[in-house]
Amino acid sequence: PKHVVKAHTDTMTCWVPDWVPDRDYLVTKFDGLQGKWGHHVVALRTDAGYLPGSKWDCTDLAQMTNLSPLILPELANQPLLPPGFAVKLPKGTKIVMQSHYLNNSDQDMEVQDVGAFQFAPIDAKPTEVSYLVINDGLIKLPMGEKTTRTSTCALPSDVSVLSAMGHMHEWGKEVHVDLARAGTTTAPERVYDVPKWQASYRDLAPINNFGPAKALALKAGDKLTLSCTWQNDSDHVLKFPHEMCVSVMYYYP
Repeated sequence: PKHVVKAHTDTMTCWVPDWVPDRDYLVTKFDGLQGKWGHHVVALRTDAGYLPGSKWDCTDLAQMTNLSPLILPELANQPLLPPGFAVKLPKGTKIVMQSHYLNNSDQDMEVQDVGAFQFAPIDAKPTEVSYLVINDGLIKLPMGEKTTRTSTCALPSDVSVLSAMGHMHEWGKEVHVDLARAGTTTAPERVYDVPKWQASYRDLAPINNFGPAKALALKAGDKLTLSCTWQNDSDHVLKFPHEMCVSVMYYYP
């Protein structure tokens, strides 16, 4: 559905398409198509009872607590999924699309975004992958200060990681993900490292593509720690979604 993005706003709108998968699909690629000032379109899933055609403001993190990642768009010329891998879209999945706009203009604008799924052939047998996401949604960055925050996740099971990327906005300075192996005293291994974050990375972040041959093997109990540093030189406190600290990894099985 169409919606209006107000001038000088940073907003996210969630909307429910009128299509529900009639069978299991395997998604090999997803493209989010937007107009000017668009930041992202992502496909999420939910167990909530939203009706087709529903839309609501989901800028506040509290509006996203019943949503989980389904498929993320590919970055230009940087595929996250190698050939032979796909994300499962199960029959009956309740899909929620999320559109993020940073309208820096003086005009309100009406937008109508598109999410384009590309499916594997019905007889194909790609390896199914999913997302390991660490998201620090509680950031509160005082103006005029440099701030570093960390978030740690302990792995519940053994997995192999195909690729990893970080996500921040214009005030980001550096982002890292460190891996501490369970049951050892060795120093953590840095598995993602952007020591000089650039504003342009907001829309095209560096990606670590390990690939199937050199997939990053994680064991149950291993801990991943995401660390983000910002310099808030704005005239206000920065919170999610105006700034972010996120890491996204594709893992299997």
